[in-house]
Amino acid sequence: MKSANMFATFLRSLFLMAFMTSMLSASEVPTSTAWSADTLRIVCSNLFAVERTERGGFNTLVSMPEEGNLLYSLAQKHELFLDYLVDHCGFDISTLPNTEDSIELNRAFRERLQGHSEFNACLLPVLTGYLKKQGITVRDVAATTLDTSAWTWAEVMPLASRFVYIDGRDSARQLQTHVCTGENGVVAYSERKNVWVEAMVFEAIMNDLFSEDSQIYPEFLSFAKSVNLVATSDDSTTAVLQVREAMFGLVEKSAVFKNVINEAYTNMSYLIPLKISE
Repeated sequence: MKSANMFATFLRSLFLMAFMTSMLSASEVPTSTAWSADTLRIVCSNLFAVERTERGGFNTLVSMPEEGNLLYSLAQKHELFLDYLVDHCGFDISTLPNTEDSIELNRAFRERLQGHSEFNACLLPVLTGYLKKQGITVRDVAATTLDTSAWTWAEVMPLASRFVYIDGRDSARQLQTHVCTGENGVVAYSERKNVWVEAMVFEAIMNDLFSEDSQIYPEFLSFAKSVNLVATSDDSTTAVLQVREAMFGLVEKSAVFKNVINEAYTNMSYLIPLKISE
């Protein structure tokens, strides 16, 4: 009888350990220097959250860990990078349950992320690279199914230029432009693309634009004046296309844009499971 009770207690202990592991949050990460692949998937999914929008849809965001947390530096320094990845990893956010309960919504969201092959192929290598720099190894994590072959800057810069997107021109011939993850030239770009490269480029451009000593912004203003002269068509749609393509060409060849992106890549190359070279 005593042996049976001890065995039952042992089974309950195993159950509780499994339950606590499944309930790990972004603010509760393992303290060991060796993680399992299952733990990595749970912690990775818990870096993200979802919220309902006013129009009834969903919006994903990075769930910022508390300062001092192992993952705080990753999320704080590379929030835009991570946010881009979760938005472009192939997860169909529209399939989430239609509930006003945010706890239930995020539970369902994170459970689905843990079992989503594209999300794991995209995000687990990033988190593995970060943990490796912290002296932590991950056991039995599967190799990513995404393309990790090397890139050249001649391939990166045409893709990078598509983030500087001209929407149109107003009656005063002023350009309307933006840099965003939604409507931009990347979607229609037919040459080589890669979600890690895109996320790195997007974060590099946005961080520079919002810095007090932006290198890109003066360059962009100069380009805007130049491309306005390119629009020769009286048709507004054609004129916008002419200006847009001209802007792509200038950004692609810009040493300033390249230097900003190259500096970002140098600082975060340990997060990106591919190499970029000349």
